[in-house]
Amino acid sequence: MNYVITTSINWADECDVHFFDILSEEDYRKYDFLKQTLGHLYADYWFGTNEGWEDGEFDYLNFELKEATDEEIEVLKKFDIQGESVIDRLAETIECTLDWEGISCPDIWGMEYGEFCQIIDDNKDLF
Repeated sequence: MNYVITTSINWADECDVHFFDILSEEDYRKYDFLKQTLGHLYADYWFGTNEGWEDGEFDYLNFELKEATDEEIEVLKKFDIQGESVIDRLAETIECTLDWEGISCPDIWGMEYGEFCQIIDDNKDLF
């Protein structure tokens, strides 16, 4: 099974920012683990040149994931649906937070599920 994040959030009554990600079952499990373990992960989120949510206003874990069949994913790919990637930025935020504390975890999202969960669980007080 695949999962999709697709939603828009209004930024400062000026524009809607569209978010879009396709998640594998493994990605879904990691995202769900973060939601269950951390509840929220507030941070800044910038897009464009100087637009974004600052001062920890953006919650990376506030997205609803919808199930999608392989056929539905193929349709989305056919039409080249695009948007801001929550998962890429979430992984970057986690890596930077850990790195700031001297814990090196490049490509944390690419880790095996168990190792990913262990690192998050061991360091959840940082988030």
